[in-house]
Amino acid sequence: MRLFSKWCAEEIEKVCSRNDHKPAWENQNILTILDKIHEEYLEVLDAVGSCEYWGNEDAEKHIVWECADLAATAMMLASKFDNKTKNLRRGNL
Repeated sequence: MRLFSKWCAEEIEKVCSRNDHKPAWENQNILTILDKIHEEYLEVLDAVGSCEYWGNEDAEKHIVWECADLAATAMMLASKFDNKTKNLRRGNL
């Protein structure tokens, strides 16, 4: 696995782990997930646009978090179209 891919997966896992208390996304319909993707996109824009982030470690971590949250949500949508994940149970493929 590429180092970049590994890092992305680790960041997405942090988001997923922190959100384990939320209702399962597997039962959400496609339009609901698309709405969530739009919300997450706006949060990325806000994180990047609302602060002077270069050299500000907390701001940079927040941007990484928001990007990982967007990526995780996009992969929730992708899983709706992938045969390997049709019978996905939370946390297990």
